[in-house]
This record gives sequence, C-alpha cells and structure tokens, in this order.
Amino acid sequence: MFQAKHSHPASSAWKKLFFLLIVVCLASSSSICAQSCGFQNLPAAYQQLVDAVDAHKKDVSLAIADSLLQLLEDNDSQSCPYYDSISYERGEALEFHNRWGEALELYYDLIRRTEANRHWGLMAETQLSVARAHESIGRGGDCLRYLRAARNNIKSHELGPANSRFHVRYASYQRIFASRDTAYQYALQAIQLGRKYNRYRSELDGNLVAGITSPDVETAIRHLQNATQMYLKKDNALGASWQKGSMSTKYLSLGQFQAAHRELDSSFYYLRQANVDSISYYDYIYRLYDRRAVLFTQENKFDSAYHYQGLAREAEQLTGDRANQTVISEKEIAFAIEKEQQKLAFEQQRYRILRWVLIIGGLSLVFLSYLLYNNRKKRQEISRQNAIIGQQNSDLSIAVDRQRTLIYEIHHRVKNNLQLVMSLLTLQGRRADTTATQLQLEQMANRVRSIALIHEQLYQTEEFADLHLPTYMERLAQHFASLPGDGGRFDLHLDIVDTRLNLETVMPIGLICAELIGNSLKYGRPQGEPLKLKISIQPDHHPEESQTNYTMQYRDNGHGYPEGSLNGQDGSMGKILIDSMTRQLRANSESFNDDGAVFHLRFTEKVVSGS
Repeated sequence: MFQAKHSHPASSAWKKLFFLLIVVCLASSSSICAQSCGFQNLPAAYQQLVDAVDAHKKDVSLAIADSLLQLLEDNDSQSCPYYDSISYERGEALEFHNRWGEALELYYDLIRRTEANRHWGLMAETQLSVARAHESIGRGGDCLRYLRAARNNIKSHELGPANSRFHVRYASYQRIFASRDTAYQYALQAIQLGRKYNRYRSELDGNLVAGITSPDVETAIRHLQNATQMYLKKDNALGASWQKGSMSTKYLSLGQFQAAHRELDSSFYYLRQANVDSISYYDYIYRLYDRRAVLFTQENKFDSAYHYQGLAREAEQLTGDRANQTVISEKEIAFAIEKEQQKLAFEQQRYRILRWVLIIGGLSLVFLSYLLYNNRKKRQEISRQNAIIGQQNSDLSIAVDRQRTLIYEIHHRVKNNLQLVMSLLTLQGRRADTTATQLQLEQMANRVRSIALIHEQLYQTEEFADLHLPTYMERLAQHFASLPGDGGRFDLHLDIVDTRLNLETVMPIGLICAELIGNSLKYGRPQGEPLKLKISIQPDHHPEESQTNYTMQYRDNGHGYPEGSLNGQDGSMGKILIDSMTRQLRANSESFNDDGAVFHLRFTEKVVSGS
C-alpha cells in the first residue's frame, strides 16, 4: 500500500539554496568571452531552468530564475539576450505559485521590451502566457484579447513554432469559455504542429486538452496515455501520475473496474517515484485515495471503500498540516537566500575591484571612468526614448480600442436600423391591398434581413474584418424557417466549408441565397412531398490559380425554372438582383433544371483595397 510521506517540511525547500550555490560558483568561475554575455556557463544554467519549468518544479525553477537574474543585474548585463528569456521562465514559475499579479506585471513589461527589440518570437510566447494567466483567474475576455494579439503577431512574422502553442492556448480557452468540440479540434492541431516544429510542450499540452475534451472516452484515454509517455521521457513522474489518475476516472465511467484499478496502481507508483514533499503531494494523495474509495463503492466492496475513505481523511489532514509548515519553511528559505545573495554581492564586488586594479593603471582608470560616464548618459537617453515610445504605444492602443468600440457601435446601429426597416416593410405588407404587393414587401424584408444578419454577426463576434460563413448561412436559414404559416416549412441541408470571408463577399452571397430560398418557398413546392433545399459552398482548388476559388450550388426538389427564366427572358426583380450580385462578385453563374431548380456559382473572395 502506498503511504503518505513524513519527511522534514523544509527538505525540498533547500533545493533553492543548492541551485543558488551553483550560480555562485558560476559567477566566480566564469571568464570574459564574446559569447554567453561574459558568463561561460550561462547557457547550461539557463537550460537547467527550462528543464525545471518543464518538469513543473516550482520552487527550484523560481530559485534558479531569481539567482540568474540577480547575477546579470549585478553585472549590469540586462541587455544580454538571456535576460529576457530568463525573465519569461520566471513568469511561468510565478504562475506555479499562483502569484498571478506578479506574473502579469512581469509579462507586460517583457512584452514592451521584446516589442522594442523586435524579438517577435519571445513576444508571441509572452502574449500567450498572459492569455493563460487570465484564463487561470477566470477573465475570459482578457484571455481572448491576448490570444488574438498573439495570433496577429504569429501571422505577421510567420512564427511557426509559436503557432503550435497558440493552438494549445486557444483550445484551452475554448474548453473553459466556449465549445469543447472546438477545443478538441484545436488540441489535435496543436499535437500535429508540436510534432512538426519539435515543440515538446505543445504536443504534451495538446494531448492533455484532447484527453479532457474528446467526445469519445477511449480516444481520450489514448491521448492521456500519450501525455503519460511524454512526461516519463522528461523524467516527470508527477505528471505521469496525474495522467494515470485521470485515466482511471475514464475507465470507471466505462464501467471497466479492473482497468480503473490498474491505472490507479500506476498513479500511486509514479507518485512514489516523483519523490516530492509538498502540499500538492498530500492533496493529490487525498484525491487518489478518495477515487479508490469511489471505485470500491461502485463494485459494492464497502469494507475496502470505508478503508480508503479513512486514508483519504488522513491525507486531507496532512495537507492542512503541511500548509502551516510551509509558512515557516518559506521564512527560513527567504532568510537563507538573503544571506547567500549578500555573500554573492560581496564576492562580486571584490572580484571587480581586483580585476580593474590588475588590468588598468591610473591614467587608464581615469579614461575608463570617462567612457563609463558617457555610456551611462547614452543609456539614460535610450531609457528616456523608450519611455516616450512606451507612452506612444499606450496612446495608440487606447486609440485602437476606441476605434474598435466605434466600429462595434456602428454595426450595432446598422443592424438595429435594418431591423426597423424590416418591421416597417412587414407592417406595410400586412396593410397592402393585394397579395402581389404583400409578397413583394415580404421579399424586400427577407433581402433586408440577409443584410442585417451580417451586421448582427459582426457586432456579436467583434470580428470586424470577416465573417464565419457556416454560422451566417445557418442564421439565414433559421430566418426563413421561422416565417409564419407554411412559408417557413422546408427541409434544408447545408454543406458549407469552415472558413471566414470578408463582408464584401458574404453580403452578395447572402442576397443571392435569400432570393433563391424565397423563390423555392413560393414556386418550388412539389406536390405530395416536402420541399427539400440544399446549399453547398466548397473550395474549388486549381494549382495554376493563386487565390482560392469557391463553388456554390443551390438545389431544390421542386418544379424547376420556367422556360423563360432559363433562356434569359425573365425580367423579374429577383433575376435582376441575382445577376447584379453575380457581377459584383465578378463570378460565373448558371441555372438549369435537374430534378428541380439548380443554381451554380463560382466565385473568389473579393480583394478590398487597403486590406
């Protein structure tokens, strides 16, 4: 039986001091060279930090990051490329400790620095970390805003590796705030991109999200097993233990009790291999014992269930005791680290003095002092310019937000005004003297509705550049289905490619579809069977063409087009409108009868000037 640990509460805490001593040795034994910012062992120390963060060793990773940053700052080496990378890893370590405010403050400052230095890759990674922090504290709107900023940065600078992590973060956002199905699709893409760009974290996290969101339990188990193997490759036994515990829950949901027991045994085994001593360890022990109790209860083995419930209560008590001990341990660590940092500062100061005394003479020292003074003035000027640029960027961000709000309000008001026009047309139609006039006004209202749906979707999604085509077509179909009387009764099948097109392309397509559906509802109903409509919009790939072409086909099962409309003799308003929208798209269209009316349109997304 796996038992809880009872080691000294500060045993893992002294790991901080161990790594701090490593950095002291690194500083004292380093030699001046052109690479690694003057510290010969800095790349190796940085790799230790990355490995600690990947393994979720929160105390160790924070201690290494703080020590390395202190070393660079004491040597006035903030311009070293490693400085920003270490700062980024420190932000992740702060997140491990749930210190969200400090982590976000660090990330915001790092975004400003990386943007000024045009370090787009690290900037994108930092934007994604900000989104993750906002997701963790439940701020979905801010999370989505930084996800969009990261996506724009990735597209603008073609940051393939960062794109793999974007899919992870966007999948996680969808899982919590939007659609689990969408989250699963993005998680699968994250796995593929992680493999393509050799991004271990992206592939691992993609499997984790896929394991949580997969609609199929067996598929979810497979993803969790992949995540387990990846954790083990990185010697992260604690992560492997978490996944095995999740897999046991999945098997329990399938009623496979033997498999659930097996995965719980593996979870206990890997947790023992992790050799950790923290609050989270006892909390997870509590969860595993409680899960074992639930499993035995499902098997009607109540004696065993009662035994593990008792073990769970003991682990829960240990969690509370460890929380109290950690407060004392943290104070001891802080005192010890402060002493080591003072010692490090003293040694570094003595080393600098001896170095300058041995190398530089009296007159050289005076000359060097002048150079240092001049360099400091330049840095002050650069700092002032950076402050001005930062303020300008802040003002520009405020202006962009105001413009976005204004565009949002414009689309909202346009939609409301179009709704008012529709209401007026509907009221006027009800008062019309003839049926023909009523039908004409109803057609006009449907055309206005197809335009109003565009502005409604724009202001609801806050994506003003383009529209999600499947969503728009579904809402257009729902409008006709909601018409009173028999006018809205029909069966509709949509086969729309999952893509986004700009406003100038979607509006003509919407008007054409509204006209075609209206004509089918009026003239195309077959005798003795329901009216069936099908709308298909799919890409039409041609290697010799640079732009993507699309083919739209509309079909009903009615009587077909009258002969006059096929040979061009029909001069109705609907025919004129469809021809006008076709010309506006610069598209090719044809109409013919094939067990009903068929309309075929081949078009390309319109190129808007300034886009």
